[in-house]
Order: sequence, then structure tokens, then C-alpha cells
Amino acid sequence: MTDGKKKMAPAVAAYLVRTLIRWMLYVAAVFILIRCARAAYTFGYNVFDEHGMVSEENGVDVSVIVRETQSVYEVGKMLREKGLIKDARVFQVQEKLYKGENEIQPGMYVLNTSQNAEKILNILFGVDTEGQPGAENGSETPEADESP
Repeated sequence: MTDGKKKMAPAVAAYLVRTLIRWMLYVAAVFILIRCARAAYTFGYNVFDEHGMVSEENGVDVSVIVRETQSVYEVGKMLREKGLIKDARVFQVQEKLYKGENEIQPGMYVLNTSQNAEKILNILFGVDTEGQPGAENGSETPEADESP
């Protein structure tokens, strides 16, 4: 009987090792799934977040210049660096959601750190020109009038 047990020992050990590895892979997969779900939730929450970076009382005006050659992501990176938004990738998605038939217009803008992404995008689209440079003279966009 001892010979039979000796022959079974490697098979049992191999079975236990396979089972242990399988369970470790399951646990790792669950942790990865939880981490991905948390990241996806945070990204989605930030896309639809209705708050600015700071409260309205603590908002600071920031001047930005959008160039014609800049992509939406580059504009988002610039806005993030100036403390106006949290994430340039989220800004890209927000731009697609709020875009409609609008495009980000090149020009100089005065934005506030208390404004949410929708308000910032409406200003950059030229839809909301209140308080923007060039808006006082009736211009639709914040760019200076071009005279021939």
C-alpha cells in the first residue's frame, strides 16, 4: 500500500498546485475587474460632473488662447494645466457630447475656474459670448473684427 500512496502523491500535489494557481487567477481577475469598473465609473462620473474645479466664490478668471491648429485634446491639456478642468481625455468626450453642430473656435477667451465643462465648451464654441473679449462690439465670436 505504501507504493500506491507514493505513486499518488505526485498526482495529488500536481492537482493541488493546479487548483491553487486557478484560484489565484480567479482572484486576480476579480481584482482587475473591480479596478477597471472603478476606473470606468470615475471616468463616466467626471464626464457628466456638473461642478467646476472650485466653488463660485473662489473662482478665478483665466485667459486662454485657442489656436486654429490645436486639437480638442491639446485644448483640454491646456485647460487642465491652467486649472480649469480635471482631465483632457474627459474633456474630449464632453466636447463630443455637447458639440451638436458647434466647433471650438480659435481666439482669446476669459474662463473661470468655477465654470463647469459645459459652460466652458459653450464659450469655446462661441455660443455664450457674455463677458468675452470682442463680445462688446456685437461680434458673434470672441475674435477681433477683421476689417479689409
